[in-house]
Amino acid sequence: VFYDLASFELSAAGCRNAADQEFIYAAIQSWYGSLDAFTAYVRGPLRDELLADHLGTSLPWNYTLLIATPLITLGMDALAAQVRAGASFHHLVSYGSGVTLGLFGFWWIAVVQLPGYNPKP
Repeated sequence: VFYDLASFELSAAGCRNAADQEFIYAAIQSWYGSLDAFTAYVRGPLRDELLADHLGTSLPWNYTLLIATPLITLGMDALAAQVRAGASFHHLVSYGSGVTLGLFGFWWIAVVQLPGYNPKP
């Protein structure tokens, strides 16, 4: 969306009805002085204002954990099946820490949280 705002072109926007387009263009000229001034506003101050509200935005940790819960329980389900099948203790610890916590837990949380720390405008 932010890239689209940076390259916004009013002439690329279309209306089904020519009368609507004339009305909208007249309103834009009345409010902004010219169509070019409106295009410059969308590309500049409007984009900057919208982008500033989203920089550094990340999901709260409690929501991240809530989202990760189904994946963690998937790993726990497979772990429970291995317990019932009689897998060795070493295997259970390896699977539990490596897959259930590592892949399904920590990796997913990192994937959800880290993009908020390094946003791409």
